[in-house]
Order: sequence, then C-alpha cells, then structure tokens
Amino acid sequence: MAFPKRLTEKTLRGRVELPRPEPDVFDLVPPTDDITHLEHVWRLDTESAAVTRLLMWRPTNEVDQNLRDYLLAFAREVIVTDRKLREVSHTRTTKRRTTR
Repeated sequence: MAFPKRLTEKTLRGRVELPRPEPDVFDLVPPTDDITHLEHVWRLDTESAAVTRLLMWRPTNEVDQNLRDYLLAFAREVIVTDRKLREVSHTRTTKRRTTR
C-alpha cells in the first residue's frame, strides 16, 4: 500500500488520489456584458476589419448610435452586393470553361 504524500491525499486501493482543486471564481461567476465586450476589444488590432471595429464600438450618445447603425447597414449591403457579384462572375467563368 502506498503512503499518501500529503495528509490531505486519500488512498483508494493502493492508489494515491489527489484532492480536487477548488473551483476558480471565474468559473463560478459568469462574466458581465462589459467584461465580454472588453475581451473582444482587446483582441482587435490595427489590421482588424473596419466592420469588426465598428461592431465593437459602443457609442454613448444617440447621434453616434444612429451613425453606427447606418454604417453597419451600409456595410451589410456592400458585403451582400460583393458576394452576389462574386457568384455571378464565378458562374460566368464556369460556363466559359464548360463551353470550350
């Protein structure tokens, strides 16, 4: 039978069983919205996309909030249009390849 290395360790059929670690406070308490927002902002850098930076921006006054909403709506329209144009150009190039 193995002797426990510490007084807090228990033995079970000759095996040393270590005590379970105390749960971390961050595991017990869920993060607030502000904390999760800060974690996302900290991941941004100068090469992050403009839309990503715009999504992380939380303006406090109403004028800036309206500006942010407008810019996000405009960015969505640009992204959708760009995807449609890419799909059209992709289908044109595949048709050319099949007809040759």
